[in-house]
Order: sequence, then C-alpha cells, then structure tokens
Amino acid sequence: MEFTKTSDEWMTAMADRSLEWLVNQRHPCVRGRNGRAHDEAIDALISKRASAGEQVPWRFVPVVLVEEDPTDAYDVEIVEYGGRGGTMRVVRQRP
Repeated sequence: MEFTKTSDEWMTAMADRSLEWLVNQRHPCVRGRNGRAHDEAIDALISKRASAGEQVPWRFVPVVLVEEDPTDAYDVEIVEYGGRGGTMRVVRQRP
C-alpha cells in the first residue's frame, strides 16, 4: 500500500486536533498505520505544542474497589462424575 500524503499535508490536516488526541496517536496499535509521514507529522505537532507550553489534561481513571472477598460468601465443592475423571465445580451460597 502506498501512502500519498506528505508530512506537511498531514500537519495541515491535523492542525485542529487536540493535544490529547495527538498523544493517543503514538500508541503502538495506531503508529505506522498511515505511513511514516503521518507519524512524523504527529511527532512534529506534539513537539510544537509542547514547546508552546500546552499540556495534556490529566484524566482520573476510575478504579473499582472490592469491599468484601467474594470467596467468603460461597462454598465451593468439586464433584466427580462419570467414572472417566470428569469433575464439576459446584458453588453454593453460605447461609
């Protein structure tokens, strides 16, 4: 696949994108998909905005807190069946 846009064309096309979006384009899953000129334009725009003092806003990533251990609420029993080594896991809630 041949890429036809130059680095300058990419820079004009992405000039209005946010810095956060530009930084996300550095992710390994995205990098290299649109060619080397795209990656060079991303790097140039990020360094240009960083030298101007712009920063990526910090986002709070929510974390799920588990208050009780789920294994305390259940009894787990391994039951053999079939005669050929079959086992089944039976989970019963504690009273």
